[in-house]
Amino acid sequence: MFNLIEIDLLRHGKVDAPPALYGVTDAFVAAEENHKIVTKLSQFIDRSYDNSSTGHYDEIYTSPLTRCRSLAQLIGRQTKTEVKTLSTLQEMNFGLLDGVSFDELETVDLSAFPQVSQQKPWSLLEAFWQNPAQVNLPLAEPLIDFNRRIIQMWQQLLSQVVHQGVTCKNKQKKLLLVCHGGVIRMILAHILNLDWTNPSLYSTLAIANGSLTRIVISSLNSDNPLNSENLSLVESSSSASLHYQVKHIATPLIS
Repeated sequence: MFNLIEIDLLRHGKVDAPPALYGVTDAFVAAEENHKIVTKLSQFIDRSYDNSSTGHYDEIYTSPLTRCRSLAQLIGRQTKTEVKTLSTLQEMNFGLLDGVSFDELETVDLSAFPQVSQQKPWSLLEAFWQNPAQVNLPLAEPLIDFNRRIIQMWQQLLSQVVHQGVTCKNKQKKLLLVCHGGVIRMILAHILNLDWTNPSLYSTLAIANGSLTRIVISSLNSDNPLNSENLSLVESSSSASLHYQVKHIATPLIS
């Protein structure tokens, strides 16, 4: 059973595409950018662990979108680690405005959507950023649904990892999730008990491209390792023997 689970959340690099609101729209990251992130990640890991601990990942998970998957596969090849795709790791769907270049945003036709038909696309987007929990973009995934999807994914993943540890002799487990800024922000809000409906969260908690967030779930009592029974105590954040520790928040790997 595990005494410690360490999870790195890595945001993909900057997309090689016109500025836009990229949610589920696929966009590529330049190969040079991905290689730079992999190099810096390796250096970061080397600095993070002493000689008594290995920095390799036991498992790598990725969003299915190319901007994440290409980076995850590169890391997987370098570390000889299998890469698993999780559809629930993908970014929020921004609907009709998803992937539309900001230069072309005003060409979007809102006439088919009575609630917003009188608004300009830019003013609608600004209203969304000012209060994303209350303003829904046309055909988009509501923020409440996005939050629910990410937290369910997180809890299911932890439960799966802990279940695997029942027959595992290793006391530690290291995971890498290659995903998106919105996904990482929702996970942090969940762990740190932040109000995900508060608009200020989205303007103050910046998750830069190519940044790394590290979360450690540990058992303070070596005689009481993480298992499927006491994992629920971790999720309630009320256990004296288990806790979350956020060791890094959006630490930039590249400038």
